[in-house]
Amino acid sequence: MAARRRCRLNRPSSYWLLFVCACVASNNSLAISWVFNVQWYSTMAALLHYSIFMPGRLLKYAPLGFLVVSLVGSVTKELVTLPPFYFTSKRNFLNMLFVKFAWGWTLVLLLPFISIVCYHVHRSVTVILQRLSALLVGTAVWYFFTWLFMFIEESTGDCYVSEVNTTLSGYSSRSDCKKNGLFWSGFDISGHSFLLPYCALMIWEETAVIEKINESFKSQSLRHIVIILFSLLNLLALIWCLMFLCTSFYYHDIPQKIIGTVFGMLSWYGTYLYWYQKPVSPGHPQIIFTRRHKVK
Repeated sequence: MAARRRCRLNRPSSYWLLFVCACVASNNSLAISWVFNVQWYSTMAALLHYSIFMPGRLLKYAPLGFLVVSLVGSVTKELVTLPPFYFTSKRNFLNMLFVKFAWGWTLVLLLPFISIVCYHVHRSVTVILQRLSALLVGTAVWYFFTWLFMFIEESTGDCYVSEVNTTLSGYSSRSDCKKNGLFWSGFDISGHSFLLPYCALMIWEETAVIEKINESFKSQSLRHIVIILFSLLNLLALIWCLMFLCTSFYYHDIPQKIIGTVFGMLSWYGTYLYWYQKPVSPGHPQIIFTRRHKVK
């Protein structure tokens, strides 16, 4: 019986071995190159290019989608007790490894992507620095709203013995309350509802230029790096969307999530759709790219 199980486990790898041997025997170079294709990332990019998940298309529907999900999720949470699953736990690996450092992950991947794309299109240090200043603006937006949400929670809250015990403790600050293992209750605007949509929209705004420049790279190695960064950024945006969905249906109260989401939408709109359209700004990636090609 054990021998039979071992045979079953080895069968898939045996099939691959037989297939490769048959390719060698028949001198079928096309099949061999398909099996050992080191250009897999180019194929992946081609699939992404014709996919509905392209950033340019998502930007048309995502802002309204985020607001609808936040509203529907908030109302559903109040009316129905949904069964928990792995990704609704605060201890799930996506939350612990990615969401807790959401702005850091977004910054680390956007920094090389914007730099390489600007270098490829403009070959100008000034334009590269101008576009990278959008990351400084985004960092300022993240920092300000993080501070604002914590300030509101502390200003409107009190320290209690526990989440279910309404007995007030003697602590008047949120930090002292938390340090002593007590429960602080205030108006806690959802940071996830603010930051995750903002990061996703920022990623799609910056990566939407891939549709125009994908075939214009003279250096294939540079093109492959951009495609890999593009894929990782959109995978990151997918994680932000998944965790935003979980937050909307399982955490916080209705006004806390709606306000957080609205602030995220306003931050994106105020920067990319308003300020970045002006001459004195970090510049919208699509506008700067268009101007460069008009000059050419």
